[in-house]
Amino acid sequence: MVFDETGSRPRMTRVHRPTNDFSLDDVRVEGCTFELERRPGLTLRLRGAAEATAGDTLGVLFTRMHEECVRVGARELRIDLRHLEVMSSSCFKDIVSWVLRIEALPVAQRYSLVLVHSQVHAWQRRSLRALAAMGPDVIVLEGGVG
Repeated sequence: MVFDETGSRPRMTRVHRPTNDFSLDDVRVEGCTFELERRPGLTLRLRGAAEATAGDTLGVLFTRMHEECVRVGARELRIDLRHLEVMSSSCFKDIVSWVLRIEALPVAQRYSLVLVHSQVHAWQRRSLRALAAMGPDVIVLEGGVG
């Protein structure tokens, strides 16, 4: 709370959080672990299995990441999926919704999702190509081997 010059009347002020205050510590995704790396650029790493039970909370994670990307003016977000063994259709729907939110932004605010994937996981080979075709201005596929 900030007081005026007389010290008696409180007035409200808006506090802007610096970029480094962004945290995902309160987000839990069943079956998955994730980490956000900020250098260089933004990279979100997902590991484990995104089964149907993870759907709601994975959507929260993706929404928070979208808000942060818009807030900091990111041009791209790398999402490392190489160690994500499976993703259910309900979780995959959350990525589709994210792409649609990006496409709804004014052009100057849009950013790319660079999906780093592995040829080892069949779901990635099948599904990510379809996603890239759906959002060619948003999705960039970067193939990995492991």
